[in-house]
Amino acid sequence: MGQQRIVRSDIVIGADGKESTVAKLVYASKYRVARTTSACVYGYFENLDREGFHWHFADGVAASIMPTNHAQHCVVASVPDAAFSRTFRGQVAAGFFDVLRRNSPALHDDVQRAKLVGRLRGFTGGLGFVRQAHGPGWALVGDAGYFKDPLTAHGITDALRDAEILSRAVLSGGPLALQLYQDMRDELSRALFDITDDIASFRWSMEQVKTLHTQLSAAMRAETDYMASLSSAGPIAA
Repeated sequence: MGQQRIVRSDIVIGADGKESTVAKLVYASKYRVARTTSACVYGYFENLDREGFHWHFADGVAASIMPTNHAQHCVVASVPDAAFSRTFRGQVAAGFFDVLRRNSPALHDDVQRAKLVGRLRGFTGGLGFVRQAHGPGWALVGDAGYFKDPLTAHGITDALRDAEILSRAVLSGGPLALQLYQDMRDELSRALFDITDDIASFRWSMEQVKTLHTQLSAAMRAETDYMASLSSAGPIAA
């Protein structure tokens, strides 16, 4: 307790989230920032009679169900960030179930019959960004370098993608490897970032949100095709 230790490394990787301490210490700049953000209340439920992943959209609201560990499901009730206070403040559970009902009465009823594990939690929103991903002796990965609104539920996939590309760049070494990592991250993220920004705006009709999700699926497919091509490839050439 109270002792200091200096640890030296050829490179420090910041994988410490969107409020990254590493990014702040190295003055990593944001060169893209989203225009919109959603907000949500979410919780983990047992005994929820749903299989697989489900997304629901209605006028001014969205909801999702995602299976997680221990036979639990994460249930998310989303609104535009400007609507968070009037929807949830002082009435978190009531607002949560009202958003579910507005999306789907069947969803509302299924979740009401399930058992909440712990408590409901809130996310009041935060603008997505793309940040400088590397510099002398450092690199950023995951939300530390690239964060987009959670409404499209693709953040951990992109984080794992970037960890794979960055690890190959680090193994390659050379002055260009980390720049190639950033360039590839940006190329794979561009469409995902823009489409997510449009979905998180809630300024769409039901026909428009269908089109946006078709575009999102195509962007995800391009990402998975690229990652599959890396399976037998070596480190990034610099």
